This record gives sequence, C-alpha cells and structure tokens, in this order.
Amino acid sequence: MRGLSFVSLVVGTTGRHPWRDRLAGIAAVRVARGAIDATYATALGYAGGRPRRYDEWGGMDDPDAVPTFAVVEPALREFLGAWPLIGPDIRLHLEHLGYELSRLNRPGLANPALDLATLAELALGPAASRDKPSLARLAERFGLPPHRSGDLLGEARLAARVALRLAAALDPGPFPTLEAVLTAADHPQGRPLLDPERWSHLPAEPGVYVLRDDRGQALYVGKASNLRSRVAAYLGHAVAAPRRMDGLAEATADLEVYPTGSELEASLLELRLISELQPRYNVQRRVRPPRLFLRVHPGEARPRLSQSAEVGADGAMYLGPFRSASAAARARRLAAQVFELRLSSRAGASPEYRTRLQSALLFLAGERGAALRGLRVRMRGAARAGDVAEVARLRELLREAQAFSLQEAALSMSPHTDTFLAFDGRQAYLVHAARLVVRLAAPSLESARAALAPALAGLERPAPPRPLDDAAHLVLRWLSTRGPTWRLVRLP
Repeated sequence: MRGLSFVSLVVGTTGRHPWRDRLAGIAAVRVARGAIDATYATALGYAGGRPRRYDEWGGMDDPDAVPTFAVVEPALREFLGAWPLIGPDIRLHLEHLGYELSRLNRPGLANPALDLATLAELALGPAASRDKPSLARLAERFGLPPHRSGDLLGEARLAARVALRLAAALDPGPFPTLEAVLTAADHPQGRPLLDPERWSHLPAEPGVYVLRDDRGQALYVGKASNLRSRVAAYLGHAVAAPRRMDGLAEATADLEVYPTGSELEASLLELRLISELQPRYNVQRRVRPPRLFLRVHPGEARPRLSQSAEVGADGAMYLGPFRSASAAARARRLAAQVFELRLSSRAGASPEYRTRLQSALLFLAGERGAALRGLRVRMRGAARAGDVAEVARLRELLREAQAFSLQEAALSMSPHTDTFLAFDGRQAYLVHAARLVVRLAAPSLESARAALAPALAGLERPAPPRPLDDAAHLVLRWLSTRGPTWRLVRLP
C-alpha cells in the first residue's frame, strides 16, 4: 500500500486511568502520501502540577507557563482534521482525549483509528503476535532506532515510520486501501473480547480467565472479582492498554473462564495456570510473603529492628506474627521513635544502642513502664529548653505509646504452621500451614466448624515442616489483609 495518509498520535499522561488522570503532553505527526508532512507537539499544564519528564521537549522556555488543554484544543483539532489516526495504544490515548474534551463540554473526535499492534497483525500475520507487538519490538524488527524515553514527539515520529513499514508489508489483495484495513480492524469476528455477545453471558463473580490465540496458545491468564466486568473492560482496551499489553484484545481468538467462588481461590488458580501455561503476556513475578514479624539480632555487627517474613533459626529475637505487614511496620516505626533507633542499615553498634534495641522489643511485647518514663523525661527537657514543637511531638508520641497493644496488633496464632478457620459471616476458609484446604458457605461460625469437621479430621497435624512456596505466601498475604469483620479461630 503506497501513498498512505494518516496522523500518528501519542499522548503523555499522569497515570493509566483516563477518568481520573490528566494529559501532560500531546504529540502528532501527519503523514501525507507516504511522507511526513507536519508535526505538532505541546506540553500541557493543569491544576496540581505535571510530570517534569515532559518539559524538555514541550517547546516551552518556562515549563511552569505551559498551556492548558482548553487553550491548545482548537489547534489540535485543526491539526488532526478528519485524518485517520494510527499509533500505539491508540484506543487508550483517544479515551484520555475524550475525557479531557468532556471536561470542556466539547464534542469528541470522530476520526477513524487504528492501533499499531492491529496493523502489525494484519501485515505480518499470526507470527507477529507471538511476541508482544509493542512499538519498541516493531521498530527493532525494521531496524529503526528507538525513541528517547519521555520524548513524545520522537515516539510519534517512530510510530509513523513503523506504520509506513507495516503498510508496505500488507497484502494488496485484501488490503488495497487504508479504508479496507480499518474495516478489517473494526470487525469483531474471531475476536471475542471485541464482541459483546461473547462476554455478556459471563458470571458476575470471582474467577480466572484465559485468553488464547487462533492456535490455542495461551496469551494471558488473569483473575477478577467480577468476571463479566473485567472481560468487558477489554472492549475499550481499558485493561490491556494501560498495562502495555499491545494487541492482546486483537490477537485473542478464544476465551475460557473458570468461576471460583472466592477471590482467594481465583488468585491461587491464576498462580497455578500462569506457571503451567507460561502465557507470553503475563510477567511471572514471585509472590512476596508478608513480613509479619519484627526481628532484632544483638549479635550482628550493626543490629537493627527489621521486619521478617518468618522466624529463622538464627539466634535472633522475634516478635509476632502481626495481623498484617502494615501493622508490623507501624509498630516498628513507633518503637524507633520511642527509643530513637535508626531503621536503615547504618544502625548504631555501641553497647548502649544494642540495649535500646532489646528494650524496644520488650516495649512492644508489653513492658512499657521504662519507655513511658523516658518519654516524659524527654518532654520535660524539651519544655525547659522552650522547644514547643518538640514538646507537642513527644506528647503525641507518648499518647501512641500508651495506646499500643500487642494483643490488638498481633495474631493469636502462627499462620505459617497452625490450623485455623477464617470466617466473614458468609463464607468459611479452612487454612492449614498457610495452605487453603477448603472453602464453603456457612451462616454462622458454629455451622462452619461442624461442616469443616471431616476435612479437619483428615489433616496431618502437626504440619510437617516444609518451605513456603508462592501459593502459601499468597494465602498469607490474603490473610494479612482481612479486615476487622473477619474472625480468625485457631483450631486444635
């Protein structure tokens, strides 16, 4: 296809969500009959500031004097005209523009649009979708140098050059014109995520979905608290585009869903399927275990009060488990302020500092007398020095120290080794040594215990020692985020 005419459009934003975040910059490159004809670029300002990484290319001598979107909108609309728009993540970029226009009560853009990943799929065939067809990968494929990070105009120029290379690779039979390409791109056949009839019947409950290509290969595995809403979000690329999963919706030929009944089970199933299927759009990450314990080892060269995911056989002193990693972090900060401890690796090494560390752990365990007396002495010293701000800070710290209760902040069991029941008033979860055994619906805690009795009888107790894997860490993280309405009951 020669003599192609279009506009390559790229926007910079303050975040991924069009309904909440704002435009920080716009760049566009107009291509007329196969050659770059004109460019447009501007930085944007708004109440609340803007990312500085866009200032250097914005064409502004004073970055703080950048125009608002309302000022540049007429010139932008004139530049875009009715030309077809092509670019990476074009649907998301147009959604951002649409929200900005709606804030001004101005009509949206009616230009036809084509995502660069869709053009790559049509031009290069299914082989192109085996890797994520991002702008960087496509540029590398054609031997084009990458653009500089944050340079939106450079990104728009590169997108235009890649689009021209892809257009030249199109089969002229089915795609004699750009209009034919746009028609093929907009047709939902074979693309279940772009066809509401394929996802409207999905259950509105937690579960896992698997997206597959036309060869049956898994593209992406995801979990959702509401399967119908999550899959429907792909219709406008509201999920795929912000996560830089270029071309995922277009490459999907089949959709599988697995309702699970609970978000925890959905998370566990997602973890297992990603490990088994190795979908190319998923980035396999280790599940970080929640750091529910506080640790002090006085024998280390520079001992410090730190958080730990589990109790080690290393001679250190441990306190916990806390109800959540954030609860452990709050207790750690409180102890550091009360005993004037350094939380960084540059902690003190003197005998006096080691004594303060051990006293901090004893304070958190419930021995508060010495700590409260020390705070009162510091308050009197600040008062004699006339330091009103320090007196107020120490008074607030004293209040926090008096209110701290380990019984409220910590769990009455070890989630790593114990067997217990988690109940939210509707569903009960039997957890054994950080593994989910079974979940069932129950109207009361008593009925849950009775229903779980057979499963409880079949457990090996005490649990044999074994290292915690990603699934166990996921269960622990889930437990650490349960709110005050949940009841955790240790089972004998």
